[in-house]
Amino acid sequence: MPDLTELARKKLIVTRQLFDHALLLSARHSNITARLLALIGFDLANETLLRALVTELDPGRAPTDSFQGLIQQADEVLARSNLPGLPSKASIQHVHAIRNDAQHKARYPNENDVADALVYTRDFLDAVCLSIWQRSLRQISLAELVHHSTVRDYLVRAENAAMQGDSIKAVEFSVAGLTLALDAVREATVGRIHWTAGGIAITDTFGRPMARHEGEAVLRAFLQTQDTVLFLALGLDLPGLFRFRQIAGSVVFAIDGTPFFQHRSGEFSRDEVDFALSYGVNSVLAIENSVGSLDRPFVNL
Repeated sequence: MPDLTELARKKLIVTRQLFDHALLLSARHSNITARLLALIGFDLANETLLRALVTELDPGRAPTDSFQGLIQQADEVLARSNLPGLPSKASIQHVHAIRNDAQHKARYPNENDVADALVYTRDFLDAVCLSIWQRSLRQISLAELVHHSTVRDYLVRAENAAMQGDSIKAVEFSVAGLTLALDAVREATVGRIHWTAGGIAITDTFGRPMARHEGEAVLRAFLQTQDTVLFLALGLDLPGLFRFRQIAGSVVFAIDGTPFFQHRSGEFSRDEVDFALSYGVNSVLAIENSVGSLDRPFVNL
């Protein structure tokens, strides 16, 4: 696999991030605004990759501003480099047409439009990346951008497991990486309750101690509120988090750091793996962007 130039690597990372954010938005099926933004994101990812392709194969050429002009330029530089023509042109033109109708004609995309755009865009990005840079979109790693070494290691392992077709390990390592990142900033953000705590002692309106299970329910409610405040303070996508947890379940780390996963049995689908990877990695990057170092959150901002 040839080395990427630094400029090409940066452009492909931007392409991957645009696709990931659009993928996460596309999961909000009932939200018209999210569907529209997802469609714009898929189209923008396609356009960004077209620009990267043109400048990679013809560094002195300035990419044109029009989408159709970019497709023509891409075909020209591919032919000049003795490479096959641009794949899936009809598909990405369809995505662009739906995006234009939504943005300029108020014809908002339905769930099928967005689902088609996801598949068309993913296939196009993969095909171009493989043709030009001999790697799929999944092999453009975002996990390597994470600074914290332990968290990064889990997320890189998640990306590698996905590329090897191991859906279970991909999902498990994703939830492990995000959980470690959240645990690292929890105390500095919302405080921490000792893990052995079983409940909160409460009294009724007459001052009499209430049953143990009532105190346990109060503690669960407090912890849930604490989690919600943490996620909001870090700017995480809450609907996305709930879907992430439905897919990935949870993880508990033993004292020696060994992870124990709890999730449904069986393999995960391609869409579920893609969502878990995208949400896990991009959330960790957002957390680091918010707090600085995970080892010393909020200290050197």
